[in-house]
Amino acid sequence: MVNVFVTGGHGFLGKHLVRKLIEMDLNVTAPKSSEVDLRNASSLGKYDKTSFDTIFHLAAWTQAGNFAAKYPGQQWINNQLINTNMLTWWRERNPKAYFISVGTSCSYSKDSSHEESQYLDGLPFEDLLTYGSTKRMLYIGQQSFEKEFKMKSLVAVPSTLYGTGYEVSNRQPHFVFDLIKKSLDFKYYGKPIVIWGNGSQRRELVYVNDFVDALVYLTQIRYSGLINIASGVEQEILYFLDIIKSVCGVDNAKVSFDLTAHVGVLSKQLNIDKLKRAMPEYKTSSFLRTLKETVSDIEVRYYKSD
Repeated sequence: MVNVFVTGGHGFLGKHLVRKLIEMDLNVTAPKSSEVDLRNASSLGKYDKTSFDTIFHLAAWTQAGNFAAKYPGQQWINNQLINTNMLTWWRERNPKAYFISVGTSCSYSKDSSHEESQYLDGLPFEDLLTYGSTKRMLYIGQQSFEKEFKMKSLVAVPSTLYGTGYEVSNRQPHFVFDLIKKSLDFKYYGKPIVIWGNGSQRRELVYVNDFVDALVYLTQIRYSGLINIASGVEQEILYFLDIIKSVCGVDNAKVSFDLTAHVGVLSKQLNIDKLKRAMPEYKTSSFLRTLKETVSDIEVRYYKSD
């Protein structure tokens, strides 16, 4: 049986990936962060006796919003430790394994066209400089291992993921979940909807299961290098908010704007020409259908259960 190791397997993306891998009858090992501290190299020792065919490295020390700007030093230390330990463990214990990591659109320069060949050009956006740079270093590490040790790997860069199972409590959620939460807070508690910035920022979404399906396909064909996985379409924040309000049943809710809040880059649509060449049949799910599923999931878990 094929043995697969997954870091971050209990996070939002990880849960969906692990479910898919199990459905494929693969033998999946996905330890929780409470079981393995990837900042400590010795914590991986308990898995040294198992030979893994594939390693998915999803774990990262980060959150959405202004987290990266608030904790740049800790971002650097923790993510460099995590990534270096994973690369070392791969090299020393599972050198024949195919290694897949998840990059970030934050690594692209704000002036780039977000094409894969530009991943290392310029500097990441200032507020995300540390996090984006650690992901660049991970990519460089994988490239270096392939060049010197002939070890095969992939870096998949998603746009903002959405779907069921996301945790919205006790954290600053990614923008789409933030908009859903604020719309439902208005519906159930009458809280005003306040969005960061003026709403003209443009964002791109990709349904989490579409990303997982593409990632698994690329893994099966042993695709090597770096590739964007996204929808290929971006819209203004206000566009997404109008649809989310409608799905939540609060079409007429008034919206105010916090022009002092952190808004990040104004646009970061990923170029997916490379993905279309590698996966000609790639297509994305209906946005409205999957958004309704996402809203319903959050509403049931956080509001109707009260």
